[in-house]
Amino acid sequence: MSTGSEWKYLDDGSDPGTAWYSPGFDDSAWRSGRAELGYGDGGEATVVNSGPTSNRYITTYFRKSFIATKVAWYFGLRLRLLADDGAVVYLNGMEVCRSNMPAGTIGYMTRAPVSLGGADESTFVGYDLSPAFLRDGVNTIAVEIHQNAPSSSDISFDLALEATQRGTQEAALLPGINRIVVESFDSLAGAGRKLEEGYIDIWYDTGRMSDLAGTVASDRVLDAASGPWRVTGTVTIPASTTLTIEPGTTLFFNPNAGLTVRGRLLAEGTAYQSITLTKVPGSAAGWAGLQFLNTAQESRLVHVNMEYADAGAGAIRADHAEVYLDHVAWANQIKPYLVFDNSSIVLKDSVLPGIPNGEMVHFASLPPGGHALFEGNVFGSPTGYEDIAGFLDNPVSSVASISGEPLPVTWSTVATLSVDGPGVNAYKYRVNHGPWSAEVPAPGAGLTAEAEPLPPVVLTGLQNGQSYTVYVVGKNSAGLWQSEDSPTVSRTWTVDAAARQLVINEVLAANQSVLKHDNGFPDAVELYYDGPASMSLAGMSL
Repeated sequence: MSTGSEWKYLDDGSDPGTAWYSPGFDDSAWRSGRAELGYGDGGEATVVNSGPTSNRYITTYFRKSFIATKVAWYFGLRLRLLADDGAVVYLNGMEVCRSNMPAGTIGYMTRAPVSLGGADESTFVGYDLSPAFLRDGVNTIAVEIHQNAPSSSDISFDLALEATQRGTQEAALLPGINRIVVESFDSLAGAGRKLEEGYIDIWYDTGRMSDLAGTVASDRVLDAASGPWRVTGTVTIPASTTLTIEPGTTLFFNPNAGLTVRGRLLAEGTAYQSITLTKVPGSAAGWAGLQFLNTAQESRLVHVNMEYADAGAGAIRADHAEVYLDHVAWANQIKPYLVFDNSSIVLKDSVLPGIPNGEMVHFASLPPGGHALFEGNVFGSPTGYEDIAGFLDNPVSSVASISGEPLPVTWSTVATLSVDGPGVNAYKYRVNHGPWSAEVPAPGAGLTAEAEPLPPVVLTGLQNGQSYTVYVVGKNSAGLWQSEDSPTVSRTWTVDAAARQLVINEVLAANQSVLKHDNGFPDAVELYYDGPASMSLAGMSL
C-alpha cells in the first residue's frame, strides 16, 4: 500500500468508541479521499473538517482495506507513517504502533503530548512489524490522528505499508532498468542480521519507448508498464500540477533534456521496485537533471536511482522549493549532486559517491521557517581540499550590474559597458533580442588568487538610426547563473550620426582657492561636448 492512497475518514469530532478499528466495522457512512489528508498546511490532497477554529477536534479517524496474498511467503513488513501531531495505528484490530502518544488507554479526547513543527510535520517515520499481523485476503488498517491542543492549527496524515516476500518464483521484469537486489543474512530464510547487500541492473528492452516532452498540462501518472519513458527535451511541470512516477518506472533522458518542476514531483519507488532516471542507452552526453523552481509544494523522491545528470548545474537544483529525498542512489556523476538556494531539504539514507571536482552538496541558504535535515547518508571521499557539503548563511549573489551606457542619443558607433556585481565572476550578454554570447569569465576566476575585474562588453559597428539595449546574466562562485528570464537590463540608447550635445557639466561659484587663473580665482563654468567633430561656440553666451 503506497503513500497517497484512498482512505475512509470520520472528521465530525464524535466518539466512535472502540469498534471502529475492528475489521468488521461498517464505515460505509464515512467520507473518503486521497492522502495526504489533513488541514492547515496547504499541501493536502484531501482537506478534512477541523471543527471550530477556537476549539478544533482533538481526534480524526481513518480506515482502509486492502488485499494480501500468499502471506506465508512474507518475511518482512515495513510501515511508514506521517502523522501530525500524534497517532495510533491498528492492523486487523490489533495495535501495531503509536507515535507521539502517551501510554495506556487512548480515548477520543486524548491529546498528543508534543506539538510537532517544522520538518517533523512532513517526515515519514518507519516501523518494522511482524508479517503475522497480516492475513490472506482482506486486511484492514485503522489510524487515529490526535491534536496536541484544541488551538492547534493543522493535522497531517499519510501511510505506506510494504511487505518483503521470499523469492520462491521467477519475477517478471518491467520495461526499462530493473535493479535486482541481493542480500545475505546470518540465518536461514532471510532472518537474522543482514551481512551484505549488492545489486545488478538488468535492462529489459521491449523495443519501444513512450516519449515525454513539453509541458505537463494536468496531473499525470507515469507507470512502469507503459515505459520505459524517453524524455526528449525539457519537460515542465507547471504550478498546481503533479507528475507522479510509479515504482519500477524508468525514465531515459536525451542529451540536455531534464525536468523543470514548478508544481510537484512525486517519484516514490519501493525497496525492490526502484525508479531509474538516467541517460538514453548508448548516448555519450548526459542529461540536465531536475530543477525545482519557485514551488511551495513538497516534491518527493524515494527509492530513486539517478545517473549521468551532468548537463546542468547539478543533478538536482532547487531555488525557492522544498524537496524530500529518501533512499536516492547516485552514480556516474561529475557535477554536484545537490545545488540548493533558498530551499528546504530532507536527505535520508541516500548514497552520494565522490566526484572529481567541487562540493557534492552546495547549500546557499534557508527560506524563512525552512529546514535542512541530513540523516543516515553515505558520502564518498572528497577531492583535494573540497568539502563534502558547503553551507552558506548568506548566499553569494549571481545578479550582475551594468554601467557606462552611452547618452540616450549618441553619434558614436562604438559602446563600452562595464559589468560587475558582488560575487559575480562570469557573465553572458545579448544585444536587443539576439542570441546570448558565450560565457565571459573574469581573468583568474576559479583559481586560488583573487579574480580580476570582469572584461567589459565592447560593441562596434553600431548602425545609424538603430536603438540598442544590452541584457546580462551573471554567474557566481558556486556556478549558479542568474535566470535568463530575469536578466539585468541596460538603459536603451539610439545612434544618430548627426547628434551632438553641449551641456553645462559643472559650475564653480565663489571660487576662493580651488581654480587659479591669471593670478586670480574667478568663478568658472565647465562645458561638456559630445559630437563627431569640433563645435564652434561663436555667438553663444551665458
